[in-house]
Amino acid sequence: MPSRAELNVRARAVALDASTYTNDSKLEQAVIYAEKTVAGDGVKATQTLTSNATNVSAADTVTIDGYVYTFVAVPAAAFDVDIGGTAAVSLDNLKAAINDSGTEGTTYGTGTYAHPSVTATTNTDTTQVVEARLAGANGNAITTTEVATTLSWGAGVLASGADGTYNLGQSETDNSQLSGGANV
Repeated sequence: MPSRAELNVRARAVALDASTYTNDSKLEQAVIYAEKTVAGDGVKATQTLTSNATNVSAADTVTIDGYVYTFVAVPAAAFDVDIGGTAAVSLDNLKAAINDSGTEGTTYGTGTYAHPSVTATTNTDTTQVVEARLAGANGNAITTTEVATTLSWGAGVLASGADGTYNLGQSETDNSQLSGGANV
């Protein structure tokens, strides 16, 4: 069981008032529940890829944080993306490739794996939103480019990511109790 000092720090991080729990076991249960259900107040950076509703062409590319997705008629290599029958289907295939959620070898090339920095979230017939995996301002540095006359990003980087105040409120006393007085 964690020490009361550790529980106090963890409780503060998830906006729980530890002083209302006199029993360490009940506090630990409340903290664990809150850690599993509270996401914090940081914001994930996003960016939108927009299609003009005309389908992509062979060799058109979308690059996210250095990972190049190439549209092809028959996906063979890693990060190849199948050109669908419509622009909407091609965007669906790109989403599947980014998330590694389609049929490998058909929707996208064998060896493709989930993008380590972003996930593809909401898409429509003409847009695909990508979102940083982690909340925070660091996501605003994830680059986006395309080489396709039918596609365009809203900007050259993801935007609107913000650091949260999730762990603020931790005191020096808490730090000292957790570290045994060591400067960590």
